Amino acid sequence: AAFLVLHAVALKACIDTSGDSYEVAVQRLRKINREHALNGTKPEDMPPQDVLPTTWAPNAWASAGLFGTLSLHALFYLLCHWKVKFRAAALFSPATSVREGCYVQITPHAHRGKAVMVPIWLSDESVHLGFSFQRQRYEYREPEVDEEVGEVQLVKCPVDNPVASYLKGTGLRADQLDELKEQFGDNQLQVEMPSFLQCYKEQLLTPLVIFQVFVALLWAADDFIS
Repeated sequence: AAFLVLHAVALKACIDTSGDSYEVAVQRLRKINREHALNGTKPEDMPPQDVLPTTWAPNAWASAGLFGTLSLHALFYLLCHWKVKFRAAALFSPATSVREGCYVQITPHAHRGKAVMVPIWLSDESVHLGFSFQRQRYEYREPEVDEEVGEVQLVKCPVDNPVASYLKGTGLRADQLDELKEQFGDNQLQVEMPSFLQCYKEQLLTPLVIFQVFVALLWAADDFIS
């Protein structure tokens, strides 16, 4: 909302000052020609004249203000894309209770992946809140009576049971399938492959590319103002 107000103010300034740059350029050109006429400068000795801006070009300060507001808006979006902490602080508010629809900010250890924000969902079978991170599932346990905060636990497969229990295993019953699938997910390991557009977007939003685009736009704006 704040950026919309800034854009509206800057755009109104551009509309109100439309044509000012053309008038200023014309007045400067007339002054230069008058000086040449008084000095008796020959036409072949006159320097080449600057190209006049378009008749609808706004004031230079109004154009700089619009360019600044657009740059700030783009920088805000990029910081939300680059920094999870910034996105959490700018677009989210701390929750007073853990419930379905909330988001969890996860910051892994160094060299263990990048920070993300994942949604919390409610399991229909176990009636527990949980979330997924790096193809692993986690459950949130409500705090006990004498505890203030809950606990997040990794959903582990039953691999620590006695060996005899595995030898006596007869497979899964039909009534267990939905509950176990809800708890552990599908029994398959599949690496998600990003699409071409996702890879292209990631490359375009790298700081180096953004810096090059910003410098090119700044050079164009400086050429326009001058």
